[in-house]
Amino acid sequence: MNKTKINEHNSNFVLTILIAVEIVIIVVLFFSVSYNIHSSNYYKQLYLTETTKKKQLKEKAQVLTTNLSEITSGKFDLQAKQKRLNTIYTLLIRSLFGDARSTDIIKNDENKYIQYFGKKGWKLLENIAFSNGKKKVAKTNDEVKIAFLDFKIPNITVVAYTKFQLLNSKEKKCGIAYITTHFNFKNNSAFNTSVEIAFPQNDN
Repeated sequence: MNKTKINEHNSNFVLTILIAVEIVIIVVLFFSVSYNIHSSNYYKQLYLTETTKKKQLKEKAQVLTTNLSEITSGKFDLQAKQKRLNTIYTLLIRSLFGDARSTDIIKNDENKYIQYFGKKGWKLLENIAFSNGKKKVAKTNDEVKIAFLDFKIPNITVVAYTKFQLLNSKEKKCGIAYITTHFNFKNNSAFNTSVEIAFPQNDN
């Protein structure tokens, strides 16, 4: 009789253990599925956000113009100054986002970047253009557009759009940047730079 009770007790114990294990497995699977769904939704939302941002920046670029004859100011030779700034900003941005063969080339032009984007603006661009402060993010530069707005002596707003291919992307991925800065002709320097960026994205 005692032996029978012991066997029943052991059977009940084993059954309890099996049920507990099954419950643990079910709970683990539930949280695993929940995590995967959450993770999938997160990356989907991230992709949609970046895609929307990219579209918005492209739309901004479409309204940029390099028509230098729109803004005039008497004897102040604004057209000549704008042409000069257009050339300088185009070269600096193309170099920073793709055209420079090495980071050393860009570092050697650091004073120019500070002059035409300001110290804070240069640090902001530097953090975007370099991975961990060393390696370039961009492989090649596809295009740069420059426009000038809100001229009031001695200041003018410079707006730039650039599109570039990413260096470490296995697929053809591109990044885009929309840069706004303010240039002071009297001091021959820039201030108050802001940057909107969107990458990586499929190049389409």
